Amino acid sequence: MLCPSGSRVRRPVHPSFDNELEGVGTIARLFAFCFRRAFEGLQGADVALLLRTEPGAVASLGWSTAAELAALQGFFLDLAARDQRHRHRVRRAERETFRSRIEAISDRARAMFLSAHAVDEAYSGKLLPADPLDPAVSLRPTPFLDDGDEAPPSLGQMTPIAACRRWMRTFWYLGDTRHLEAFGPALALTPLRAPALLEQALQRACDDDELRIGLVAYRRHELSGLVVQPRTGRFAVEGVKGGAPAGLLRGVVDALCASRVHIAVFPELALDPSDEQDLRGCLQATARRYPCLTVAGLTHRVREDDAYANEAVALDSAGEELFRYEKVEPFTHSTLGMEDILPRRSLAYPYLDTPVGRLVVNVCRDVRSDMPMLLNRVLGASLVAIPAYSKRLDFIIEEARLLGARQSAITVGINPVTGTASSPGPLDDVAAVYAPIRGATRCTWTLSARDLASPERGDAPVQVVAVSRAGGARSLRVS
Repeated sequence: MLCPSGSRVRRPVHPSFDNELEGVGTIARLFAFCFRRAFEGLQGADVALLLRTEPGAVASLGWSTAAELAALQGFFLDLAARDQRHRHRVRRAERETFRSRIEAISDRARAMFLSAHAVDEAYSGKLLPADPLDPAVSLRPTPFLDDGDEAPPSLGQMTPIAACRRWMRTFWYLGDTRHLEAFGPALALTPLRAPALLEQALQRACDDDELRIGLVAYRRHELSGLVVQPRTGRFAVEGVKGGAPAGLLRGVVDALCASRVHIAVFPELALDPSDEQDLRGCLQATARRYPCLTVAGLTHRVREDDAYANEAVALDSAGEELFRYEKVEPFTHSTLGMEDILPRRSLAYPYLDTPVGRLVVNVCRDVRSDMPMLLNRVLGASLVAIPAYSKRLDFIIEEARLLGARQSAITVGINPVTGTASSPGPLDDVAAVYAPIRGATRCTWTLSARDLASPERGDAPVQVVAVSRAGGARSLRVS
């Protein structure tokens, strides 16, 4: 393959097949080995066949004889039938047996796809979240909307990786994200386990076929009300002047509970340290099931190196911290300069697998920043929560449409409220929600500041959207 200058483009160099296979010691590593060798080697006609064939009908591909396929599938079924202690191991003798099975199939790339599919099928239902996996592999995410009557459109599904992925129902190939460094410092995909109570509460949303998302426009203020720490060419926001009205956060928690909200999202820079402790205290004191999960943006935190961190925190229903996400891309103000958050100190990119989807948190325009945008696709993120502080939220909807089409992702973003109904503030939009349901009358909701800025709406208006696989997404309920 030649580049425009005439020089030959070099493909990534991987270890030889034999050397790489020799280093395979676990089932997850074996899946990653087979999957990568498959999508790198399949020809265009092979990819086209995978895309037009019903996933699971592996014999109809015609890539092996019935006897060869049965021998390969039987080998992995035997491995999966071992006791829990040995089920994940691949020893030398097993590697040699595997080699003999695939050498019987004439085309190596096709043999590797058949192997990836066979191990994926054999281990279906036999893996637990605590089981050991390879960094290049996770359990397949299950989007809340994955079981809808109509699948989302196939935009972004015409690559060899996507064609192979649609056949797998156990493993999800992540690859080696260290090679994304051309887009910035490499962030480490960091899988997190949801506590048992959160798992149970969100499983109920699946059982009831209704996921309720609350967006809290906390809290009403003008830009002049922000406590800004200016520096030469940089700035940070340390809070909102005056402090929150007494009882405001308790009222918000009560409203979220009354609406039986599963996931609540507050804006970027919403909570100063006092507010964060107040919110945690309210959740802990009420000890209710709802809201099951709360994501909130925090004001800038001074770091040890004298720069700042812009973070969002995820809390469970008892106010316990599940994880934090640190913003990647600084905002640049026309007069204050750049948000003083560089370099990003955390190298983690956390994600949380839940019964209603694979949750990631991005702060504001991170959702369209190179590194988070790529990682959301790599992960197959299916719930994207975005605390924001931006004049408009159309960038969220633009990205949400792509994520919805690619991986059935539900995306939600929320701003604070600025201004009043008669005198609009500088932020035009308050909420943006996208749920990829084909055939539904609406997939997109946006609320403007004018919708929520009336005095009777209070300082922290709450919007709730209920998403159902069977019934589509209902109109926003405002409380």
